[in-house]
Amino acid sequence: MKILWVDLVSELGGAQRSLLDVAQKLILEPDIELSVAVPHGPLASRLSASGIPVHPVTPVRATRRVGGFFSTVFKLLFASNDFSRVVRSVKPDIIHANALPSFLAVVRPARKIPVFWHVRDLRQPVPLMREASHKATHIIAPSEAVAEYLAETLSRQVYSSICTIPNGIDTETFRPRDSAEARVKFGLPEDVPVIGMVAHFVKWKNHAVFLDMAALLKKTYPAAQFVLVGRDLFHEAGKYIRSLKTQANELGLNDSVRFIENCDDAQEIIPAFTVLVHPAIGEPFGRVVCEAMACEVPVVAIDSAGPQEILNNGKTGILCETDSADKLAEGVSRLLSDEVLRKQFAKTACEAVLARYSINRVANDLAALYRKTLDYISSDRQRGQFTD
Repeated sequence: MKILWVDLVSELGGAQRSLLDVAQKLILEPDIELSVAVPHGPLASRLSASGIPVHPVTPVRATRRVGGFFSTVFKLLFASNDFSRVVRSVKPDIIHANALPSFLAVVRPARKIPVFWHVRDLRQPVPLMREASHKATHIIAPSEAVAEYLAETLSRQVYSSICTIPNGIDTETFRPRDSAEARVKFGLPEDVPVIGMVAHFVKWKNHAVFLDMAALLKKTYPAAQFVLVGRDLFHEAGKYIRSLKTQANELGLNDSVRFIENCDDAQEIIPAFTVLVHPAIGEPFGRVVCEAMACEVPVVAIDSAGPQEILNNGKTGILCETDSADKLAEGVSRLLSDEVLRKQFAKTACEAVLARYSINRVANDLAALYRKTLDYISSDRQRGQFTD
């Protein structure tokens, strides 16, 4: 069977990394002929390096600037023309759209081809979501939090098309590594606590709360180092990053905070951390939580959405009721003050990720869904029942 994955983003955000990881596993399935339609850029380069056929298309990103909605719609019309060409070339049996813009761009050229809509965000225009939901063969949620959001937002008529397939990570890439080696690579001191955050520089990730937490922890752990790792993915966050650096300066953290803005591979830096903190609220899944767990780095996160499902509070990590700096500092202090507990969390967390969040499981679940869909369509066509 021929599967065409599509994405309109060229950079390696979380959704694109999830696509890359699962694509590298799906190409190993003997009955799947996989290709991907994406714009030129880092994602396309990594897919090509993995031996996956890539079809270039026009990049499209939604923008919140004045007139941004109309600009996005205009770009999607051009993207549809790109996809018409790709669909004619590939002749896929199934099209898998990696997020809402990709789905909207490809659904018209798809015609009678079944199209899967992979929901990657909890922040999307509801009218467009409802329109898309009636055209999707399957709507895939990467967490129960996203599935619940879809059930609350969409019509009852589409409930049966929603299925939950939790994201996975490559546990061969994200695995326990030598902390001292990682610290040397990034110039971090060896014998002090290092508390890290890994997230692209966008406001809803709550970097400012992380810095407020750092100021509180510094009173008890004056030698501790705090590391913010991320990228300005679309070159739009310069003002935000400057505001964070100003905040760090005003909090007296200049000697304690490191900004690492160009680290593409989290597996290299996460092992350097004593604790990883994830202060975002409304995280659809939380890849970095799983990545830290797989590296045997204990996690403190907010008790909401994706991380709430991933972490078993008090056993595989610590969940805080709110995103207050005080609560996050309490969670981190609990781990820093108890090495036995820290190691216990690290071990059980790694075991939990291996059991539930491996990329092999995701690929197997998707491959099974592809087969089931085509079998169902084939049997319906034989009875003359299949329609658009």
